[in-house]
Amino acid sequence: MTKIYEALVNASEQVHSVQTAPADVKVKPVVTANSALDQVTDAEMVTLSHAIESLLPNKERKVIQFVGSKPREGVSTVSRGFATFSSVSMNKRVLLIDSDRKTTTQNHFFGVKNSIGWQEGVNIGADIQDVMMQIGGSSLFLWPSSNSSRISTGIFNPQAITALIETLRGQFDLVVVDSSPLAQSPDALALAPHVDGVLLVVEAENTRWRVVESTKDRLKACGANVLGVVFNKRRLHIPTFIYKRLR
Repeated sequence: MTKIYEALVNASEQVHSVQTAPADVKVKPVVTANSALDQVTDAEMVTLSHAIESLLPNKERKVIQFVGSKPREGVSTVSRGFATFSSVSMNKRVLLIDSDRKTTTQNHFFGVKNSIGWQEGVNIGADIQDVMMQIGGSSLFLWPSSNSSRISTGIFNPQAITALIETLRGQFDLVVVDSSPLAQSPDALALAPHVDGVLLVVEAENTRWRVVESTKDRLKACGANVLGVVFNKRRLHIPTFIYKRLR
């Protein structure tokens, strides 16, 4: 178990409830600045946040997708950490989307169930107010994945995804997408061309660079804006995220 995971668990214990809330309600974070999450990951997340800002200077409200080449790269932990940091420390209104319909990691972490995931939301045009959940009284919201592993054809409809992205952009300062690994599902490729930037999460010392390059090439081939790589799970359990631009 990494220190990052432990910190996120400690932070989640301070979140008292998961509830739905209207988009125009202004709320304050319930995870305070002296939480374990801030102590462990602030420096790394500040670096990552600044890197994203420098690469997307003209995007005031951003939609960022995190994706891995294979399972267990730590995509869910990194995306959740970045979303939480942006909400708590940057005072942003943030939506975390669990788009991995096979593992539904965020659902398990926050202890929620949802029959209408983002996939179904695209497919049936669901009102996001009915499906997203506010984490405690914070400015962090979660759109859980559905509890079904079946693919929804709507996610491959470019017009539907574009419309959804623009709707979300109008209601949140930052949208963070936790995607399924490319080795398991084509979902990430369907969404990637429509977000502002994609970050590859790589399990340090355990993912071959050829695999990373192949993932990058697949993303770029579908029109994605690949921003770079976040190295995760470094030796000695040092919770360090290293940002490197892919050229």
